[in-house]
Amino acid sequence: MVNNKNELALAWINLSYTHKGVLINRKETTILQALNGQINFYEITALMGPSGAGKTTLLKCVNMRQQSGLSSNSQIFVNKYIPLRTCFIMQSSDEHLLMGLTVRESLLFASKIKNRVTTGRQYRDSCVQTGDSLLCLESDNSGLTYDSNDNIYDDFNDTFNSDGNFDHNLNINKIMSELLLSDCADTTVQKCSGGEQKRLSVGLELVQQIKPNLLCIDEPTSGLDSNASELVIQCLKQLSVLHRMAIVTSIHQPNSLLLDMFDQLYVLAKGGQCVYTGPPNQLRQHLLDCNIICPQEVLPIELLLKISSNATKNISSIKSDKNKCNKISSLSMFERNAVEIRKLLDKTNKSTQEIQDICRLNGKLVSKVVDKHSVGFSFYNMYYLLFRGITCFIKHDYILGIGLLVMALFIASCLCYFYGMNVGYEDSCLNITMFGNSTSTKHVSLDKAMKIIDQDLDVIQNIKCQFFAITTIGFITMACSILSFPQEVRVFLNEHKNKWYSTGSYYWAKSLTDLPMTVTVAIIYSIIMYYGTGQLNEMIRYCYYTIITIILMLISNSFGNFIGILFARNFQLATSIGVASFLVVFLLGGFAVRLSTADLVLRGFSYVSFIKFAFNCIIIVIYGMDRCGVNFEGKILILDQFDVNDDHLWTNMYWLLDHYMCLHNSLIIGMSMDLVQLDLNRSLYDQGVDMGSKVDIDVQTG
Repeated sequence: MVNNKNELALAWINLSYTHKGVLINRKETTILQALNGQINFYEITALMGPSGAGKTTLLKCVNMRQQSGLSSNSQIFVNKYIPLRTCFIMQSSDEHLLMGLTVRESLLFASKIKNRVTTGRQYRDSCVQTGDSLLCLESDNSGLTYDSNDNIYDDFNDTFNSDGNFDHNLNINKIMSELLLSDCADTTVQKCSGGEQKRLSVGLELVQQIKPNLLCIDEPTSGLDSNASELVIQCLKQLSVLHRMAIVTSIHQPNSLLLDMFDQLYVLAKGGQCVYTGPPNQLRQHLLDCNIICPQEVLPIELLLKISSNATKNISSIKSDKNKCNKISSLSMFERNAVEIRKLLDKTNKSTQEIQDICRLNGKLVSKVVDKHSVGFSFYNMYYLLFRGITCFIKHDYILGIGLLVMALFIASCLCYFYGMNVGYEDSCLNITMFGNSTSTKHVSLDKAMKIIDQDLDVIQNIKCQFFAITTIGFITMACSILSFPQEVRVFLNEHKNKWYSTGSYYWAKSLTDLPMTVTVAIIYSIIMYYGTGQLNEMIRYCYYTIITIILMLISNSFGNFIGILFARNFQLATSIGVASFLVVFLLGGFAVRLSTADLVLRGFSYVSFIKFAFNCIIIVIYGMDRCGVNFEGKILILDQFDVNDDHLWTNMYWLLDHYMCLHNSLIIGMSMDLVQLDLNRSLYDQGVDMGSKVDIDVQTG
């Protein structure tokens, strides 16, 4: 294979990007201004510039993640012969790695999820080679070609065993070897060094047989020392050559050795304008051509970044007057910096025509409409996602489950102690025989009246106990979800946008993973709260009680997940919103406010409270269902007070199930639509998640 260092992967001409604020602040801010540049296969490009220059925004535009703010004049070209398959890796490894798994397990699960076909013949029947790249087609295999040496599948065959079946272990061993991860293969992710975590994040996206050929990585050396940084860049450089990749990374100020490892530099000034594009070894000459003297003891990139850190908002007002520019010593510091940047911009923009010629020869203009088609639901993916989720729970997340169980036991024990072990003894049955039968006496005797009052007070105590039992178990379930789900959903968003699996496959696997622990806690909690408070010893009532508790915990879990995905980037805001929302649900639960006598508006709002329907079900299960006898002709005081009866049991159960399904579907829709972006406190770095592992592009005519 001959490496063509000038083989175009992607180019952009006159690329401008404007960011508009959300809700309150609708002001438009220009992030990128009329940029021109290109990325080539077999090369690794460093995207550099001061903080706020727009490096991450450009990186996402190049990867076609962030297009809503692109100007109408922006043009993006791709290689006309090699379809582009993109992949984006975030700066934080926490957004790609699941705690508890080892390096080997992480890669193995990724390989099994992303490589569904298991035989070499199936792969060859569904793939055709164009150049050096294997491209999946849904058509027939009549276009299958081989080179003169009949070895185009040498790299392809490295992951198949002697029987012709895809071997996941061979696949991940090869990836670990290329990324120097073999020594930490059996180390858990949280115990790996920062550099190992960065390389593992890259490896997870390269386990599929048909690898991405445009790899965009945000800050791969962030938080690493010089040795770890050099190791990461060395591995990336090797990958670009071995797998015919174009790799572009945003990076802060590197040392000279690290800088020389890059094939190309693309430097942005503050204000989103390009001041240099080209090889690192030509940067000093570039500065010299702009009449900017760089002392030998100073690195050219350090000087360029220092100049670039000055605001470029008013640079366009400074003319490129030769006489004025040559008299730099007579200018003020601001004018001197502005003139230097103006020269850098003029020098860099001269290469625009060269880029246009390359695009005209080897590229094709693409529309800004990227194929939004996502991976469909698959039981195959769901199975391995479920298997991965169970593994993570057993090895790491079990602590949260144990914490939920301990808190449930503590709360149940406290409630039993506070309200007594026999608080559920009274039946709330008001028998007519308690009234006087004499026609001369129409009033209840004082003793009987006091007995009714005492009985009612005991029943109210039991109702208080049961209401606080369901609200507290619902609250701690929601709190655990809010604290744990945002971390997991960030991993989901990146894997989903890199086309690992569908939203449905993930969420059903997630639901099944959480179900055993939820049911276990609900059963134990129900045993204590039902029998520990002296409720009627009937199995059917206990079964209903447990089912209601399980449904309530599932709803609370979904409610917490929904809050978590809305505010995944801000734990404090998620917690505050969760507590405030649950407080509203609590107040509308039917105990703090008597809804039977409330106005129509308040009763209407109460239907959003799942606590209300769970509470009504609990009251009916404890005091209804013929507890006073089949032939009882009196009144059940507590049922009358809360305006419920036996006929309302299933109605309230259906409302509980409706709440669960609504929240469940809202979660699926929310994750599909990236509702996590609605968090108003997210930075510009975190906005605009929209990409695919393979970009199918609409070619414009002409």
